[in-house]
Amino acid sequence: MKQGVVIGAYHGNSEALNRLLLSLEASKYPVWIVVSGAGQAPLEFMSNLYYIATEFDWHVLFNTEDRFELGAFRKVLDETDLEEFLFLQDTFEIKDIRVLDLIFKSKSSVALGPGLFHYAGKWKRSVLEKLEPLPVVHTKKESVHWEHTLGRRYWIAAEQTDEGIFCLDPNFHDGNHKGFVEAYGRKNMLLENDWYRKLKADWGQRPL
Repeated sequence: MKQGVVIGAYHGNSEALNRLLLSLEASKYPVWIVVSGAGQAPLEFMSNLYYIATEFDWHVLFNTEDRFELGAFRKVLDETDLEEFLFLQDTFEIKDIRVLDLIFKSKSSVALGPGLFHYAGKWKRSVLEKLEPLPVVHTKKESVHWEHTLGRRYWIAAEQTDEGIFCLDPNFHDGNHKGFVEAYGRKNMLLENDWYRKLKADWGQRPL
C-alpha cells in the first residue's frame, strides 16, 4: 500500500506552512507539498520549500494558478502512485506524530473531524476515482462549497466499501473551538485536540 502525507500549500501562508513542516520532521511517511498559485509565489518561498524538501527527501508539486485544495488532489491522482493520502491544509500542525500511524494503519478512510471539513483526512484513490471527474476550483467560495459537497459524496461512497470511513475526532469542529488567537497577522479560531491543531482564518466573520 503506497501511502503519504499531502500538504496543500500557498505562499501567503508561509509561516504556518513552516510550522506544519517542522511538525512532520519525524514522519516516517513520505510527504508531498503541492503549491497552489505557484506562478505568483516569491522566489524566496519556492527556494526555501525546495531546500526543506531536499533535506527530508520530500516531494514538491505545483499548480501555476491557484487551484486550492482540489487542485492538490488532482496533482496527486495524476502525478503520483499514492493509493491513499492524508491531506492537510497548511494551517494544520501535528502535535503528536504517532497519530500518523493511527491514521495509516486503519483500513478505512479517516476523517480528522466530522464531514471531512477542511478536506482533512485520509483519502483513498479507489474511492476518489468513483467521484471523477473532480471539480476544477477557481475561487475560495468554490473551495468551501466543494469542501462540504465533495466531503459528503466521498463519505457516502466510502461507506459503500468494505472498509468504510472512520472519524478520528467527532468533536474537532467550529462548535467546539478552543478560543481565538492572533497569529500570522490575523485573528484565528483555534481547533485543537491531543493529536493536531488548526488555526482557522475563515470562520464566518466575513463573507467570502
